[in-house]
Amino acid sequence: GEMRKTSTRRCLIGFAALASLSIVGCGSSDSGESTDSVSSSTTVPIAETSLPTTTMAVEATTTIAVPETTVAASTTVPSPPTDAPTTTSAAIAPLVLRGLGISSFDLDTEPTALIEAIDAQLEPLTSEITLYPNPGSGGYVTADGSEFFTYPVGQRWCWAQGLCIQLGGTEDTSTLDPIDMGLESLVFVGWEYIATGDAPLLYSPFGVTTGARWSDFPAITAPPMGCFSDGFGLVDGINLDLFSDGDTFGAIDPDGNFIEHSPDPATVTVRRMSVGMHPYSTDTEGDC
Repeated sequence: GEMRKTSTRRCLIGFAALASLSIVGCGSSDSGESTDSVSSSTTVPIAETSLPTTTMAVEATTTIAVPETTVAASTTVPSPPTDAPTTTSAAIAPLVLRGLGISSFDLDTEPTALIEAIDAQLEPLTSEITLYPNPGSGGYVTADGSEFFTYPVGQRWCWAQGLCIQLGGTEDTSTLDPIDMGLESLVFVGWEYIATGDAPLLYSPFGVTTGARWSDFPAITAPPMGCFSDGFGLVDGINLDLFSDGDTFGAIDPDGNFIEHSPDPATVTVRRMSVGMHPYSTDTEGDC
């Protein structure tokens, strides 16, 4: 036996640097003799491909450290209108009639500041100095004996709206010149008020003033006595002269006895208000 020889061709497909492609075909024979069949080799060129080149511009990023800054909040102050006043004067508190003085000015104090305060609200009217050179019972009297006062020197200041204050001093009247006498030698010892005009301007802490009706101010106290239509009372430590346009405060019976009586408060009004010491007439004649 002849040994049958079979040749096997391997098919190789190779790529050489991506430049060519070789395809090999293989065949065999059934005969006894060995037959090599080589197919033709075909080289297929692959076109060289240039990949597009993309150039990208990259911006360089630079980080700059900024120091932290604290900014104070601004405050805007509006400008006042050009026609607005630049100053505001404080309102003057109204004068108050008290049992111990007027407003914040007490009795037995130097009167200069008091007079200035009253001048700021009322119209000055008169100022009179009276000397009481002669000693009397509990005080002094004028040279003619017609008037009595607690001090040897008195000065009375009045304003057109019905307010008067009384000053007193202890200067030696024998050498005193009233024209040159200063307020520093006097003290504030009393006041009285009888309103002029239709509307009173001064009031007590309870709101009592001249013309006030007793029935409207229960705080007023008045004893059941007086001189016919004239009576007297008290409120806020202030002395009141009262007047009744109805029944009288008292009367004299046929036997000459005084009969006490209290009129209806609705018929009684305040005529005068006063505090402290005041000169008074030494003439005691009268009905009461």
